[in-house]
Amino acid sequence: MVKTNSKYHYKIVCIVQVYNEIEKGNLERFFKYISPVVDEVVVYDDCSTDGSFEYALKATPHVIRGSKNDFAAEINHKILLLEYALELKPDFILSMDADEVLPKSAKNKLLSLCKMSVEKDIDAYEFHYQNIWRSNCWARMDSLYDEGWFVKLWKVIPELSYKNSKRGLHQQLYPQSLKKISKQNLLSILHYGFSNKLNLAYKYLTYKSHGQRGYVMLDRLINEDSLQLKKIPTSLFPDGLGLSDEKPKAIPFLEALAYAYKMKNQVFRPKYSIACLIYKSTFWLDFVYEQILKYTDMKEVEFFFVANDASDEVIEHLKKNHIPYYAFHNTESQRSEWYINNVYRAYNFSAKVAKGDFLILINSDMCFSPNWLDALKSSYNGRNLISSRLVESGKLMTGTHGIEKNFGRSINEYREEDFLNFAKSISQNKVVDQGLFMPLFVRKSDFLKVGGYPEGNLKEGVQIFSVDIAKENERCIAGDEILMKRMESVGVTHQTSMASIVYHFQCGEKDDDSIGHSKKIVKIAICNDNCDGQMGEKVLWNHLLENIAGAYRVDKNLIGKYSFELKARDYITLNHPETQIIVQNASFIDRIDKTKYSILFLQDNLRSMGRSSVQQESNLKFADVLVTNSIQTSMSYPEYDFEIIPIGINSDLFKPKNKSNLRTKYDLKKEGKVGIFVGSFSDVKGWKKVLECIRYYRDITWILITKFKNEECMEENVLVFKHLKQDVLSELLNCADFFIIGSPEETQCLAALEANFCNVPVVMPLVGIYKDFSEEERISVGVFGDDLIGGVRQVLKKNYEPRITMLSKGLGIEDTIIKWNALIDKSCYEAKLKQFKNFNNSTSHSFLFSIFFKVAFLTRTILIRYFLGENYWKICNLMSLSRIKSVLRNFLIKINLLNFAKKILDQE
Repeated sequence: MVKTNSKYHYKIVCIVQVYNEIEKGNLERFFKYISPVVDEVVVYDDCSTDGSFEYALKATPHVIRGSKNDFAAEINHKILLLEYALELKPDFILSMDADEVLPKSAKNKLLSLCKMSVEKDIDAYEFHYQNIWRSNCWARMDSLYDEGWFVKLWKVIPELSYKNSKRGLHQQLYPQSLKKISKQNLLSILHYGFSNKLNLAYKYLTYKSHGQRGYVMLDRLINEDSLQLKKIPTSLFPDGLGLSDEKPKAIPFLEALAYAYKMKNQVFRPKYSIACLIYKSTFWLDFVYEQILKYTDMKEVEFFFVANDASDEVIEHLKKNHIPYYAFHNTESQRSEWYINNVYRAYNFSAKVAKGDFLILINSDMCFSPNWLDALKSSYNGRNLISSRLVESGKLMTGTHGIEKNFGRSINEYREEDFLNFAKSISQNKVVDQGLFMPLFVRKSDFLKVGGYPEGNLKEGVQIFSVDIAKENERCIAGDEILMKRMESVGVTHQTSMASIVYHFQCGEKDDDSIGHSKKIVKIAICNDNCDGQMGEKVLWNHLLENIAGAYRVDKNLIGKYSFELKARDYITLNHPETQIIVQNASFIDRIDKTKYSILFLQDNLRSMGRSSVQQESNLKFADVLVTNSIQTSMSYPEYDFEIIPIGINSDLFKPKNKSNLRTKYDLKKEGKVGIFVGSFSDVKGWKKVLECIRYYRDITWILITKFKNEECMEENVLVFKHLKQDVLSELLNCADFFIIGSPEETQCLAALEANFCNVPVVMPLVGIYKDFSEEERISVGVFGDDLIGGVRQVLKKNYEPRITMLSKGLGIEDTIIKWNALIDKSCYEAKLKQFKNFNNSTSHSFLFSIFFKVAFLTRTILIRYFLGENYWKICNLMSLSRIKSVLRNFLIKINLLNFAKKILDQE
């Protein structure tokens, strides 16, 4: 504390933790308004990748850089911030977040609080939050949003420290040594963490990914069902903030979920991209891919190959094994150039397609050691690019910081354990200048800023941005060296991490003509009770079988209905041992094989139907990935995370056709109005309400389509069609002016979507996937509500083009297949990653399991062939756990004790 102009000045140091706050729009605002208020700002950067770290370095000299993003270690980060801040000898510490701003005239008020703290012997002050909600100046008041008080200003007292460093969310964020804490009304906090959809989605999805559930802990972050807002006085905002705007209107929860899920790819995008070129050898391809998965922490990391003018065998191998890749093609004239030119072009291409903020370039003839990538990350200082330290086979001379030591010059010769031991012995936690050129860790924006590599080695004597490319055997400067000079010209220096140790075979794929091609192929089991539509129509399972590489069917038509899961597991193990992924129905069959990576598709929302199933609940709990067809369905299962992939409509089949010609074909009046209903004549499809419409609108011709041959409707103004093929269904939909259905519950309502794809509007209750639509989107595709009679009257008053909305929302089967293929690719990668993580523990288990399976299978075969025949499967079915549970459940229902039993179990 110092005395200046008869006023006391207290040194205030602000501490803040940041992670990717630039892309959320917070960091620039934070520094603009905090810097004039406090004496120093200390930042803990939790390994940001979006430029937040580099921005903080320019704004303050006090930046601590984390080596790995760790959202749950907030207290540890606070400890580091406090220790650093105390070295600056402050009188007070102000703890802020990057999405917070102090009100106008904050400096004088802060000093007044400091003075009061000293005079009244107060250790810390609590500040009230003004939570700005989807606007510039409107604060949310409901759902606990106006009740937040946080300990922000700490007096530096003796022994100011944290007593524990617990991991996890919602820990006490101020030191336990602060005892005398008081609320104050002199200053509040303007909190921008909820001020737009992007920040809301970030918070919601991040907290959900860390296991938060329920309204208070999660849903209120985006739920506006009870929204109450109050305008914050303009006078409270510092200059440039608080611009007046309209009061936000409440968004329905489903719409809020929709925008949050829409931003999921952005929030959880990869932050680091590892790119590897490949062109002729599938053996080297498999080898380096396995090395990456084996020795790399893949959190926030994507890996992909660039197939650089690759052979057909390489492309086919990548596709069949669901390995991520991009194809790059040089022109014919480029292919005739020195091969190195095409290599540099391909690496430049990899930077353009990479999703991460950082690019890691590797060769296909490299092997890795544990933590090689983490060492590169931790060596980044905001102004450098970093290479690994290479151990090279000696086939060619090594370079700066490289070590020549032969651990094998081919895949078959590689002595992995010897290399790993050697890598451990030479690893040093330091960074040195210069080095070799790969693996190369570089900020993607820096790489692109300088144009990446030249398209080949440059002729001697030319300037670094020249396009004067050397020909083979001409005196030249290597493109790698040119890149380093280009980067240096924008202030980025080349360094080597001595803790990132990588082995380099040298010219592995290029020189290796001795081996053929790998025969590896990933198989994907598509399992459902029936993989075909009941009327021969194509259903999702058919589309998956036709469009996913390596997919094959397993259903009851193939293996029989008794003991389906057991027989399916046997069938997969014996006939397709290379199966890596099982995709199966989540509701009506047990999980096929608990040892294999399983994607479970939840198509039937049994909870909302009041038919909650032990079988379904068990499946959901233990699946590796859960997929459902709508956000509405996922809401019934809030404890789980779902991939949302709607069942797409065949847009080539269901499309607008000549209405007049089709009405003539089916003997319908060309001028009158025609309505169409598709479904069973039952309460499930709201048939009673539909029948009321039919009788009310006698002047409308009604087309009724059912799959059941015994269903009839005797009204005079109807035409009944049964068991139709999809091409006929498409034609009949095109005859109609509107589609109608009365279902009280739908998981998606495919028939309605098919009508919309034919440009036919719908009249129906708000059910199925339409609940996921915004109000504007629903208005464009039909009329929704329980009053079907009024809905028909309303839908006939205007013209609709719902197909445009359907296509814009990606509801065609083409979009569905793209999303499923992306999910299968990701799942194959995760399954392989899981396999390598469990490698050390799995060998003995796999061997014992193999013996057990063979003995069990032999015994089973003998029993089936010579004693029990098909009765064996019937007995197994009766004795299965799911069958026993089902029988017990039905018994408890009959004696009216099911609910009582559930209560007993819940109490336990």
